[in-house]
Amino acid sequence: MSIKNEMINIIKHHYEEIPTPILNMIGAVGNQFGYGLRYGKSFSKVYEELRKTEFFSEEELDNIVKEKLIEQIKYAYKYVPYYRKKYNENDVKTMDSLSDIERFPFIDKEIVKSNEDQFISDKFKKSELIQKKTSGSTGMPLAIYMNKDTTLKEWAFVVHIWERIGFTSKSSRILMREIEDKNKGICYFDGLKNELRIDISNMTPENMEIYCKAIERYKPDYIHGYPSATLQLCKFIEKRGIKHQFKGVLPSSEGMSKEEVNYIKRVLNCPCLSFYGHTERLVMAGQCECSECYHVEPLYGYCELIDKNGEVIREEGKTGEIVATGFCNTGMPLIRYKTGDLAEWSLKKCSCGRNYKLLKKLEGRTTEYLVDRNNNKISLTAFRYSFYEQHVNSFQFYQDEPGKVFVRIIPEEDFTELDKKNILQTLEEDCNSQIEFSIEKVKSISKKKSGKRELIIQKLDK
Repeated sequence: MSIKNEMINIIKHHYEEIPTPILNMIGAVGNQFGYGLRYGKSFSKVYEELRKTEFFSEEELDNIVKEKLIEQIKYAYKYVPYYRKKYNENDVKTMDSLSDIERFPFIDKEIVKSNEDQFISDKFKKSELIQKKTSGSTGMPLAIYMNKDTTLKEWAFVVHIWERIGFTSKSSRILMREIEDKNKGICYFDGLKNELRIDISNMTPENMEIYCKAIERYKPDYIHGYPSATLQLCKFIEKRGIKHQFKGVLPSSEGMSKEEVNYIKRVLNCPCLSFYGHTERLVMAGQCECSECYHVEPLYGYCELIDKNGEVIREEGKTGEIVATGFCNTGMPLIRYKTGDLAEWSLKKCSCGRNYKLLKKLEGRTTEYLVDRNNNKISLTAFRYSFYEQHVNSFQFYQDEPGKVFVRIIPEEDFTELDKKNILQTLEEDCNSQIEFSIEKVKSISKKKSGKRELIIQKLDK
């Protein structure tokens, strides 16, 4: 192992013990030498492959994806007990095209959860793997086990997507997440990661004033974090003003409506570049500098769309569930995993020049819907979220009866009856008056353990 990699591993293992001034000093030096020094060999190998293949032809990309897909399936059959039991040896040996993936069965969260140990590769001890849990939006959190370089490989894809709006190895950012170690305070600068950490667990006006002063002091280039927290900060900045111009917003982990994106762009006067990914690390898709469609990263995983009957969708105009096979994790390979997320293909070529598959109408989880008075499900994406123009700080839907929904809001001081009327009118128009909405003013809104917003709480009998 090289001295550089040894240093990286030492810093990783003892990160929390290293005094902040020393971390900042290391960061000031390391940030001048690009990604390689900071993230090591696993990151660099993927990053260089992404740069090399970014503008390959569709045929060239398909050949690379085919090789990776076949390699992952054969690996899974050889080393993962679940696939050894379920797959036919002849099918595995004769696989030689992308369409051959359709011979293999789907898996889902329930199957993986019920057979957890059977999905762990024989090449690893379970204790050697990193465990991550899904947020449990379906009420059933799932433990995902990854080999140690999976996160570094993923990070190469993330920064490569961000580069589409100017992000570089020297760029700084705000990271808007909950700070678990409260001894570090509600806001501090991490020089090694070149990021201003902001605690979103208690975004009071007093705390957001502290955040704005820190922004003006450290001048981070980008905002990265949960859209719900970014929106709250934008509401505060719109009133207060700020002596700093961001280069862009990099939302993650939560869905965003067009209204929310447009609001952020207007207030901060900068581009907003979203990408789609999930805890299972199977598929990633990012917007680009030319389009709001999501470009599926071909080297990250193989993405399919299926209809309600399990048939593969290839045409435009049909919404289907995202099914994915990941290439980055060999500790717990998941093949043809039904994500529960919905999307639609776009068959148009993007003017950016990348020959990636394009997703549009990403609709989030199949479980995120409201139920009208006739017991019909209405996706949350059907609603216009113009709340942030109506003097509302944050909001959440609560439903315990078909056809009736409470809209919990944290109102601003200048919230009026006219704002209330406009919100209710918009929502009722969006569902053709099949749901009766009521506004409920609250002081706080619940979040998931991860810190993500809980857009809907549903207590319906199923």
